[in-house]
Amino acid sequence: MSDAPPDPTPPSRFDWEMTKLWTLVFLGNLPVPVWFATGVSSGNGVVGLIAGLAVLYWVGLVLCAGRFRVGRSLVQGGTAVALSQFIPLLQISCGALAIGIWEEMSGFSLWGYGSRSNANDQPALYNLGMFVVVLMTAQPMWIIAVLLGAFFRWHLGDTPIWFHSSADPDPTENPAS
Repeated sequence: MSDAPPDPTPPSRFDWEMTKLWTLVFLGNLPVPVWFATGVSSGNGVVGLIAGLAVLYWVGLVLCAGRFRVGRSLVQGGTAVALSQFIPLLQISCGALAIGIWEEMSGFSLWGYGSRSNANDQPALYNLGMFVVVLMTAQPMWIIAVLLGAFFRWHLGDTPIWFHSSADPDPTENPAS
């Protein structure tokens, strides 16, 4: 028996390493969608764009820092989605689909083309449109990232060598000895 008093602080439920990984994966996924969004918006809707990105970062942070398995899959699959930006078919398709859905639902155009009213004349509406489009663009990419991450985890094990958190048990440690 040990004479040392038990440690009064419970283990943290916050995973700092996953937070760092999520931040890197999130930043790695920004170049093409932000380039596409700013090109479409001609510089308008920046407030909506930043607000949408902040919501996405926060949701991912909660999933990853809270030690949820979906957060791990999001980081693993998100890495693959970020690498897919070299051929940005996924990112541009998701963005164009989100813009089309927004225009059908709202009746306002973010592009400024066609017979719909142009949202450029109403900055608050344009920012709302950009916010909604950012969130709608991210949804299919997040689903793909989580499914890819789950596939990687299933085939490569729970923690492949390129993705290891300090919260994971040491694979070289033998608990039976």
